[in-house]
Amino acid sequence: MSTRQRGVITFLVMLVVAVVGCVLLPFIVMPGAGVAVALPIIEVPGEVVVSGGLFGVDLTNTIIGTILVDILLVLFVFFAWRASKGWTNEVPGRFQALVEMLFGGVFRDFMKGIGGPRLHSTPLLWPLVATMFIFLLFGNLMKLVPGVETVGTVHCSHVGSIGYPAQSAGGNLYTLYVDEPLNSGIRQTEATEEACHSFFNEHEFTAFAVESPEEIQPQLEEAQAELAEVEEDLNALVAAAGGEEALTEDQLHELELLYEEKAAAERAVERQTLRLESAEAIPELEEQIEDVEAHIAALEAPAEAEGDHGAEGEHADETVLIELGLAEAGPTEEEIAAEVSALQAEHDVLVAELNMARTQMIYPTAPLAFTPDQMESGAMPFLFHVTPWVRGPATDLSVALMLALLAIIVVQIYGVWALGPAYFEKFINISALGNLGKKPLGLVDFVVGLFEIISEIGKIVSLAFRLFGNLFAGGVALIALTFLVALLVPMVMYTLEIIIGTVQALVFAVLTLVFAVQAMEGHHGDEDHEHAEEH
Repeated sequence: MSTRQRGVITFLVMLVVAVVGCVLLPFIVMPGAGVAVALPIIEVPGEVVVSGGLFGVDLTNTIIGTILVDILLVLFVFFAWRASKGWTNEVPGRFQALVEMLFGGVFRDFMKGIGGPRLHSTPLLWPLVATMFIFLLFGNLMKLVPGVETVGTVHCSHVGSIGYPAQSAGGNLYTLYVDEPLNSGIRQTEATEEACHSFFNEHEFTAFAVESPEEIQPQLEEAQAELAEVEEDLNALVAAAGGEEALTEDQLHELELLYEEKAAAERAVERQTLRLESAEAIPELEEQIEDVEAHIAALEAPAEAEGDHGAEGEHADETVLIELGLAEAGPTEEEIAAEVSALQAEHDVLVAELNMARTQMIYPTAPLAFTPDQMESGAMPFLFHVTPWVRGPATDLSVALMLALLAIIVVQIYGVWALGPAYFEKFINISALGNLGKKPLGLVDFVVGLFEIISEIGKIVSLAFRLFGNLFAGGVALIALTFLVALLVPMVMYTLEIIIGTVQALVFAVLTLVFAVQAMEGHHGDEDHEHAEEH
């Protein structure tokens, strides 16, 4: 086989893979199964997974991600220590050799070239920068693991957020139902959110059955009777106490419960009313659709049979033309085409109304109108989204900011440890003020020291936003590519994210080391020169 033939075969294989992975699967197969890629909610702060779940504080997915990274870090160190027998094993195994090569060799030698002797002579400096690097490396790469930032709690979308219908995946598992590619979702309103919450809080994802008006009417009457009973109990309670102002604490609590029961009963009446109206409207809508379809067929069929050779006004059934008021006018081909177009628009409107009526029969108060095929798929026509259980720690600005604060605080501690109180001369140069008589330009040194305070604050901002910006932007880019193409192309972004995640972890650790070493360097001022002259 020649080189050209091998090249042609390779090209054809690549073409087939591209067509299957970038066209067939994301644009045909996945939408047909209702599992096309949904556009997730993009939030800068961590999303609450359990309200008050962390000792009364909201437990967010970034906190969960941070805890998982901490556990991974501890396990990594434990297994490395165990494999090395407390770092005494002179003949390392594979895992120990890998750890020593990456962290004891490559990483340590690289950091030693930056920090010099201070890297190991300064207490806890090497463990600090190594821990920061490993923590951020695990956290940055963790968000690329399947399930992270994609698997979580399916719930009603919040007001202003986009949402999709949901479908059961078996048991208590649900997925978003997306049956068309590049579907960016529907914006949730206050009314649709309330409808979603009230329906599923009270029905626990149980749909109503398809029933006739005669079967729904008793259910409506029963709901109305329950509402009347609750209203009677409520009025009796208030009347017995002589008004709401005279109610005791226990009676107020009972009144609150009755108001909740009344609201639930009113919603039940509303749902059964919608179901009854839908059941009564469905036969009439079906009949209207059949009439419109018959008119369209009668107008189009003769024209299809005769082509363009028939006389004007002879391309449609006489009865249909009379019904449409076109018999006496002798309609032209253009007039018949216009009438067909108008009938088709009317047909589309009637079909939409029929789909909404059928949807309201099963899911009353639902904001979406489903087709029969969509209803058969088991999808629920309310707006949902997924709150991931786990999210990369550094994609939350608060986590990046706290790491930056920790780094700069430790830098100040090392500066004081190495230089003592003289370290603060870097910020407030008292010596320069005391030597103004000999060197008036020392005032410049004092002003520069004040700018150093701003510089230290700037380091916090720089560290935090560099880390957060790169990781958050990378996640958004990965989301966008996955939404647009779904397969293959996002794999390139995965490779870039591995590089970016590793580099950002390294940059944060390196900058922390550089700032600490700089803080421990002496700041030679005029007093040092005077002291040297005396000697």
